[in-house]
Amino acid sequence: MADDDAAFGVQIGGLKAGAGRLRRIGELMREIEAGVNIAAEKGDLGGEDKIGKALREAYGPAAKDGVAFVRNTADLLERHGAVAADLGVLFGDVNDTATENAGTGRKG
Repeated sequence: MADDDAAFGVQIGGLKAGAGRLRRIGELMREIEAGVNIAAEKGDLGGEDKIGKALREAYGPAAKDGVAFVRNTADLLERHGAVAADLGVLFGDVNDTATENAGTGRKG
């Protein structure tokens, strides 16, 4: 059951700051992706002997999976950062409208 005295509040600045952090982490993940992708594509491990061949066979698939994981994580962080930023703008607009209407006595 809802409490009649409960208030809903949003820290708009905190929401926007969090959105910026998510986006920055996404950017860092993109940088990591580039480095992992270079290693995955290069596959230059250990020369042409048995050890080199074994390293390439074992490392190659894992490196490609790692690139995909980092890319997907970056996509997710960037999308959530964008949504959080949009939500901050929306709540800011709602706050401005509510404050404006409260000052004039308007209802909607």
